[in-house]
Amino acid sequence: MMTTTKISSFVYGSLICFAFISCGGESTNEVDPMDSLISTVDSIAFTTEKIELKEGVCDKPDQSCITVNFEYPVFAETHSAGTPLNTWIRDQITTPDEKGNVRSQKEFAEYLITLFKNDKNAIGDDMMPWSVENIAGINFENKGLISLYVSGSSYTGGAHPNSFTSYGSFYKSNGKKITISEIVKDSVAFVKICEKHFRSFNGISPETDLTEQGFEFGDEGFIINTNFYISDRSITFLYNNYEIGPYIMGSWAFSVPFADIQEQLTSDFKALIEIPIN
Repeated sequence: MMTTTKISSFVYGSLICFAFISCGGESTNEVDPMDSLISTVDSIAFTTEKIELKEGVCDKPDQSCITVNFEYPVFAETHSAGTPLNTWIRDQITTPDEKGNVRSQKEFAEYLITLFKNDKNAIGDDMMPWSVENIAGINFENKGLISLYVSGSSYTGGAHPNSFTSYGSFYKSNGKKITISEIVKDSVAFVKICEKHFRSFNGISPETDLTEQGFEFGDEGFIINTNFYISDRSITFLYNNYEIGPYIMGSWAFSVPFADIQEQLTSDFKALIEIPIN
């Protein structure tokens, strides 16, 4: 079943999944929920699309079946940022086909059903049930930027389920994704600041060797990724499962308050998040 629910351009709701469905690790890092508030000023209009597909009988946990659930905003493409935002959400939820062609969310859901059918025909009724769920929404929005998330969890066979959360912050003027170089003046110095906050946020002392703790940052040492979102008060990074350590370590997050790095912020970015420029 596929339904479309009309929603006006108000607050979509901060569904931010910072419970981090970290399917193997114990990491349950929490971010201040106030960080996910959305301004209602000049919000981009959107509808919410829901895709719900099922194959097989799913009444009991041990029955062979698949459920696919996608829920995501579809932004008005009359807005200058609408198409880039919709494309980013689609690309987080789906994968291209064998020829590299882009698939819509509906096409990808149908593809998963076909995969399940093929495997069930080969394995029989002893096949474990599958489930795939991807939920997208808005973390934060002001006059100049919008921050989005896509959070997914799945089990399609194997030793354990999988999960991920993708973040992106975008200029509302054109839908372009905001980069670190546009936020801070000195990216090298910013990485050092980030390491301090990563350690503090996760209860790791400054003296602790991250490699000895099981982290896999590589020869360069601590690095930041591009999986972050911006609010009016901070920038929050998330490392998904496997990104900086084995599966059992789960996902890891940290936030850097803008109040701590005001001198590092570019003038353009201060204006974007409405911080007074000294």
